[in-house]
Amino acid sequence: MINGAQTRLRSVSVLTALAFVVALTSFAVRVFWWTHQQFAGCTLQLWNKPQPGYCGVVSLLDWVIWYGPLVSLVISVVVLLLRRQRWHSSPFTPVFVFWVSVLMFMRTAFVMLVGFALRDMH
Repeated sequence: MINGAQTRLRSVSVLTALAFVVALTSFAVRVFWWTHQQFAGCTLQLWNKPQPGYCGVVSLLDWVIWYGPLVSLVISVVVLLLRRQRWHSSPFTPVFVFWVSVLMFMRTAFVMLVGFALRDMH
């Protein structure tokens, strides 16, 4: 019984750390994207001119920016469901990671919805 509780506690800790790393990476990539204007040229296809090599990472960065908060949110919900304690009890790290993930996901979902709405307004 004690080994099962220790295994559960260890898996909760590992998943909490993983969710936090995914959320932090998503935020860092978003800041990197905003601060580097060189990626704006990757969406333009100029005739007879090859794109720079760094444009190959745009799809990966895009995936992390848009789906990273969702992945972090799902992992943090799983962590909170695996806990035997109530959500507002100690340790507070899983709850903190959950709320950080919620905030990042809400911002991402809002931007996606506004983007979809404005795309068809030409």
